[in-house]
Parts: sequence; structure tokens; C-alpha cells
Amino acid sequence: MTTSTSNSQALAFYQANLQNVTNYGLGFLTERSERQLYNAGKVIVSTVKVQPKSAQPKKARKATKNVRWSGAELDLLINLYLKYVDPLNGIENGATIIVEFTQEFPNRTSGAIILGLAQVKALDVYHPASGLTDTSQALIDKLYAIDPIRFPGGATKEDKIMNALDNLIADIRR
Repeated sequence: MTTSTSNSQALAFYQANLQNVTNYGLGFLTERSERQLYNAGKVIVSTVKVQPKSAQPKKARKATKNVRWSGAELDLLINLYLKYVDPLNGIENGATIIVEFTQEFPNRTSGAIILGLAQVKALDVYHPASGLTDTSQALIDKLYAIDPIRFPGGATKEDKIMNALDNLIADIRR
């Protein structure tokens, strides 16, 4: 490819300022003519440089909506939460949880696992008495089965009545 003098100047200017523009943005080039020269060099580089197929970025996986968590996935998520997270002492090993979870269930993304952990943590710390209305009932029920005092949101109507009666009897006995 033959380049004219202006193209070679644009290319040289682009290569000389690439690192600074990458670090600080186009605002690094204060003059409009400098930005135009830089962009012209960028266009030249992008038209000349053709990436091989293997070097081209892969298309992002299309997100699937409303993929329900299986019982085994919820069990593992809860067990890992109880094993690695202690919100009262500020201990959270999210990276360890993600690694262990994806070893067992590689179809879940780290973002989905983080959201699942956030729901468990919200039930554990932020809304211990009521739970979240947008959290899956299966998660609430599993947490309640493990520790009904720590995760009371999964109690059935009968359980809530019995707990209220137990509390009332305990108050009368005091």
C-alpha cells in the first residue's frame, strides 16, 4: 500500500500518541488539528490491519432470561454461602464461592452466582424478618429449612401461627 505524505504523517502521529491517548483519552490532544490527525492515523491503521479469524473477539453469548435454579444449584449456593460468608464479621470469599460453584455447575455465569449470593445475603442480613418479595420462594424455603431462626421468611402460615403462640406462651411464663 502506498501512503501519501499526509497519511504517513497521520500514521506517525497516531503511533507516537497512542499510549497517551489510551491512558488519558482524546482530551490529551489539546488542539483540534491534533485530534483530527490522530483519528486519521487510527483510520489508516484499522483499514490496513486485518485480524486473523482466531484473533477477532468472540461474540458475546446471548443472555438467556428466566433460567430457574435447580434444587441442587440452590443447595450448593446455600452451603457455600454458609461455609464462606460471615456477614457479621465482614468475611466474604466470593471468588472462592464462584470457583467452587462453577466447578460443579459450569453453565452459570459469575454474575448469576453473585446475584444469587446477594439474595441469600439480603435474606440473612438486610431483611432477616421478612425476606425479599422478588427472591425465589424455593430459596427462602431452603434457607428456612436449614435455620428457621436465622432465615424466618420461609415459614408457612401454620409455622408462623405456631411461632407466635410459642412466643406468647413464653411471654406469659416470664
